Amino acid sequence: MQAKEIAITAPRRAELRQFELDDRALGPGEVVIRTRVTLLSGGTEGAFFQAIPLPGRERLELPFLPGYANVGEVIAAGPAAHVQTGDTIYTMGRHASVVRMNTATRPCVRVPDDLPAEEAVFARLITVPLTTLRVSRARGGDRTAVVGLGLVGNLGAQVMREAGMDVTGVDLIPERRALALRCGIERVVDPREPDAVRDEHRLVLEATGSAKGTVTALALTQLGGEVSLVGTPWVADPSVPASVILEAIHIRYVTVLSGWEWQLPIVDVRGERSAIHQPGSIAHSSEYALDLLRRGRIHVRELVTHRYKPEDCQAAYEGAVDRKAEQLGALFLWPE
Repeated sequence: MQAKEIAITAPRRAELRQFELDDRALGPGEVVIRTRVTLLSGGTEGAFFQAIPLPGRERLELPFLPGYANVGEVIAAGPAAHVQTGDTIYTMGRHASVVRMNTATRPCVRVPDDLPAEEAVFARLITVPLTTLRVSRARGGDRTAVVGLGLVGNLGAQVMREAGMDVTGVDLIPERRALALRCGIERVVDPREPDAVRDEHRLVLEATGSAKGTVTALALTQLGGEVSLVGTPWVADPSVPASVILEAIHIRYVTVLSGWEWQLPIVDVRGERSAIHQPGSIAHSSEYALDLLRRGRIHVRELVTHRYKPEDCQAAYEGAVDRKAEQLGALFLWPE
């Protein structure tokens, strides 16, 4: 089958190209999906667009096939895939018109009939801050904060609000603070303003992936509180000495958590004694995220700033990197 895919072919170069889908017989858990919509993750994919590798890896191998938020229709399914032909499903599929994937190694969740695909695709980024709620000691009623109100930070603030927490959103960009207010976050601050950063929060999500953001997060954290590093640290910042961060952690008894969702298993292992303390799974977080969206508990329509045709992928990635104040939620709409 001929299909199309978005590829990063060189630093700051994205192209839509044709490829031949693997037509071998499906394995028991495999599915083939005809894509309807994919979501561009500005932080992660913006880094890949610039050929910045994941921290700890020497380089990004090009060409690279980006994308990990896909909603589409099942057009073929193996007998153990738990979905059927014709189902609309959310997966971590890439930016491609047709995707083949193994549901045993990646979440594959049926989208509720009354949830539009353009909203369902945001489940991917909701699962990121949901991981922190699985592993943190913070609970409903606690005061919390989010540093960085991009897509993940905005959704993280909404997730914590839905969990009954008192949330403060923190961002340097006025447009993102205003958007958070429209999404139901009642208190937002500019960290540069006098007395805006107060050490009164039980849990702080650091969603910028920067050393300066981490310093702000620590300053927001109460004695004995927690900071969850949700943002990936793509670029080193030598202007922030490690001693500044270490001192704040040490003398204020702060617990620092990894916010990376891959610390959770892919699927639940239910009914086994060895898994009784398992803090959930990515698949379960995906199901919960879709349910929150279906019930209107998380606002995402306000987050969509751009809709692109796949052939306009170069402009989409340039927007993610060069126009962060203007472009936030960017969707690729794939023709049927």
